[in-house]
Amino acid sequence: MVAGSNINPIILGILSLLGLIVGFFVAEKDSKTFLMVSTAVVLVSFAGLQGGVLSAAILGFVNVSKFLTNVLGGLMFLFIPATIVVAVKTVFSIAKS
Repeated sequence: MVAGSNINPIILGILSLLGLIVGFFVAEKDSKTFLMVSTAVVLVSFAGLQGGVLSAAILGFVNVSKFLTNVLGGLMFLFIPATIVVAVKTVFSIAKS
């Protein structure tokens, strides 16, 4: 689970399932763009998550930090499975060529 968050595990499971579905329906012609953008979203979400936890520990902004942690954690739970599915589909399409 995301550090310091209180997101319901059922919602995280639904987000992961939606990520798998989204990844499955990305067209092959859009896979390169999707992989670039989704990787950027995951990296920025992770960096923001780490920065949010650090700023909450140092500055004590608990309310804003929990909200941002939940949003960024939710984005990661949505985009990581989608990115993995599209990456595997891309690898298989390259190997088939």
